[in-house]
Amino acid sequence: MTKKNLGVLFDLDGTLADTAADLLKTLELTLQHLGYDTSQLADLTEYASDGSLGLLEAALGPLPETKQQAYKQVFFEQFYGINGQAFRLFPGVEELLKHLHDHEIPWGVVTNKPACFARPLLKQFPYQPQTFISGDSCTTRKPDIAPMLLASQQINVDPENIYYLGDALRDIDAARGANMKSVAVYWGYIKATDDPQKWNAEYYINNPTELLSLLTNCKIKKTANRTS
Repeated sequence: MTKKNLGVLFDLDGTLADTAADLLKTLELTLQHLGYDTSQLADLTEYASDGSLGLLEAALGPLPETKQQAYKQVFFEQFYGINGQAFRLFPGVEELLKHLHDHEIPWGVVTNKPACFARPLLKQFPYQPQTFISGDSCTTRKPDIAPMLLASQQINVDPENIYYLGDALRDIDAARGANMKSVAVYWGYIKATDDPQKWNAEYYINNPTELLSLLTNCKIKKTANRTS
């Protein structure tokens, strides 16, 4: 089979899908179930890409290993009934996916999110990916390169011809480690204390449709400024 000369891979939460509302509601219910007062719970949207443990520790501080798994299990139990209720695509994502679909550019999702939570979201997408690699598809997760290389094989595109979009340092590290074109996105869940310019991404974009310029060989400024 002849390899395609262009492909696009995406992180899920904070890159394609805005899932913060579901995750924060789950966090609140989890803390209440565990007996914590949530009346003064801060807005932790910027931690929405950090997974269940990241959200729990953002709210409670570092957890001892003896509590981590138990607290995560409660989080997952609460999330089953909430996942996807307030989900939406970020503005511009549907237009980007339509372009990929219309031009037959293979694309996929590489996420650390477990498949049982990620698949219901993907089913709501207007276009379906050619590959989906979840946090439990491989024995390792991003920033390890194994999930990235598996996705590359499945869309039949060499890594150096793939753009990978993500909103976290682990995404950029994984893309660079796999020899993909790393694209940091500024619309995701980037913490106020983060400095994406230090991630050494190959490209920085402020909205999904800017990727269209890359895909049509138009130059995007490598150090695009973050917009609020």
